[in-house]
Amino acid sequence: MARRKAMIVGAGLTWSVVESIPVPEAVKLGQDGCDALSDMWAQSALNLAQQGITTICYNFMPVLDWTRTELRHRLPDGAECLRFDRVDLAVFDMFILKRPAAVQSYGAAVQSAAATRFKQMDAKQVAALSATILAGLPGAETSYSLSDCVFRGHPASDSESIRPPIPILSGH
Repeated sequence: MARRKAMIVGAGLTWSVVESIPVPEAVKLGQDGCDALSDMWAQSALNLAQQGITTICYNFMPVLDWTRTELRHRLPDGAECLRFDRVDLAVFDMFILKRPAAVQSYGAAVQSAAATRFKQMDAKQVAALSATILAGLPGAETSYSLSDCVFRGHPASDSESIRPPIPILSGH
């Protein structure tokens, strides 16, 4: 880690934030071995703090981490970017994945828009949306299958069972 920080400083930049030290599913689900995995996560946070990095962001993403609904969205200037559309996610979540409690995760307007959009989609569009959401992390060489979606039946798939984040580091 010190070598990476030296490279960053050498480029005239400051490394002050880390996004997402991955939290293993065993920790999220409280499964066997979660204590050791939690200890490793905490040690990673301490290692970062020793390097002066006191902010760790963690984005809880529905369905899969780094969920995007379009991988090659074309902007007006011709550039391409990743894109997230909540209605497309609701289509996937409610009608393709069929996650328990999915419908309750969205307000009435999104539910209605998703139902309408899903009815208008053909098999090719459903497959394309599924492939996009299941693509995994940007740049990854592997993707997921529907059966890999850990939130299907995940106890935290119900928003009432999701606990607020626990601050690990505050200040320094």
